[in-house]
Amino acid sequence: MLDGLRILDRMVNQNTFADITMDFKYWDDSSDVFKPGEGSLLPLWQFKCEKSKKHVTSICWSSLYSDQFAVGYGSFQYQKQGTGAVSVFSLKNPSHAERTITTQSGVMALHFHPEFANLLAVGCYDGSVMVFDVRSPSDKPICQASVKTKKHADPVWQVCWQPDELQKTLAFVSISTDGDVLLWTLTKVELVPERLMRLQSASKDKAAGAGASAVAALSMSGSFGTGMAAAAVAAAAGNAAAAAGGRGSEAGAGAADIVAQHTVGGLCMDFAQAAGQENTYLVGTEEGSIHKCSKAYGSDYLATYSGHGMPVYAVKWNTMHSGLFLSCSADWIVKVWDVSQPQAPLMSFDLGAAVGDIAWAPYSSTVFAAVTDDGKVHVFDLAQNRQLPLCAQKCTKKARLTRVVFNPNHPILLIGDSKGNVSALKLSPNLRRCSKPDKPGAKVEELERQKLDKVVEVARKSQAPALAAAAAEAAAEAAALAALAATGGSE
Repeated sequence: MLDGLRILDRMVNQNTFADITMDFKYWDDSSDVFKPGEGSLLPLWQFKCEKSKKHVTSICWSSLYSDQFAVGYGSFQYQKQGTGAVSVFSLKNPSHAERTITTQSGVMALHFHPEFANLLAVGCYDGSVMVFDVRSPSDKPICQASVKTKKHADPVWQVCWQPDELQKTLAFVSISTDGDVLLWTLTKVELVPERLMRLQSASKDKAAGAGASAVAALSMSGSFGTGMAAAAVAAAAGNAAAAAGGRGSEAGAGAADIVAQHTVGGLCMDFAQAAGQENTYLVGTEEGSIHKCSKAYGSDYLATYSGHGMPVYAVKWNTMHSGLFLSCSADWIVKVWDVSQPQAPLMSFDLGAAVGDIAWAPYSSTVFAAVTDDGKVHVFDLAQNRQLPLCAQKCTKKARLTRVVFNPNHPILLIGDSKGNVSALKLSPNLRRCSKPDKPGAKVEELERQKLDKVVEVARKSQAPALAAAAAEAAAEAAALAALAATGGSE
């Protein structure tokens, strides 16, 4: 009965939004023919959660249904914390959510299981993680981490399901500003945590740099001051004050311990998708550094990429090329990195405002999108223009854009904002170009990798002076440290 009513509801909504549905299926911007280096985005539907008016903190498409996606609602403002929500929407029914689950703390991250699409991992502001079965009529999670099972001490900023080929168990990874990257194994009765990495700064100077970045984040304009950096720093400060019990001497001792341990808060992560590299992942931190890590080696980083001056909000591996990844930060910069060259990025793009999120397109190795605090969506195609975006379109008037994701099958992307709205946008033909096989047996993925290799080759030639300058700076720092050590020894 309920399934029949749900189908009838979708039919009524499709008739109500018939014009938008036709645009979704057939619209192509005919002006793209006369503007070869430009593109546009057509607004389609807008999705709202009636039970929550908070920020959109996370969006994830279903791994089974290309029309279904989940949205996490929470708050980036430390002083305005409360309950959160998870809503599951469908493109077939834009008028309301299929279902909404309320949580005791704000939802900051969520991720559908790649194989079992009914399982949804959720990370919250209070440091807890949980797993929901979205098919179940109950709003209670299947499993939830508690204080007894050693939940995170700070907000959880990202969760990601990870396959376990050896033990054949369900497990996901979470990252938090408490400095821990934890692997949670789902058992019949509880979530069992295992520490994969304790994020630490390489030196006291870098730890100081992290604090400077956090203070700078808080001192910026009001729009950004209420963002992820402000929430992360405020949460860390609140936890430190609580641990100190309000006594000055103990608080000072706690601060000394933090400096001694050089713990760094993690804000984002992404696992490699290439065959044989499933254990490799990237971590973005509050101090602006990006670390390459491995699940099989948790004592140290494999590499460190220091290119941002403020907190890193997102890192994303290229979906078709295992040697490149993308990063964005509160310093307004989006950077393209070569994994083998941590000294300097291949390309950098200044977007003029704090960049909340980035995403590679699933259909092209050279197309990616970024959203900023000024309400703009920027879409780049490195094969067409390595300097400027093909599209920089303002999509909100008085809200910050917080999240962006591409649909894996359709030429649309979803953007979330600070007012709790999720908008679906369709890309014009110039923004969704991909390689077409000209020979029988040619694979699109291989053609896309070759296309990106050409872009990288040109970028490396222009990167040579930057690499030389970075090498000279590193040599100067090494000489200064050696001189300082010699002076200390003589004293």
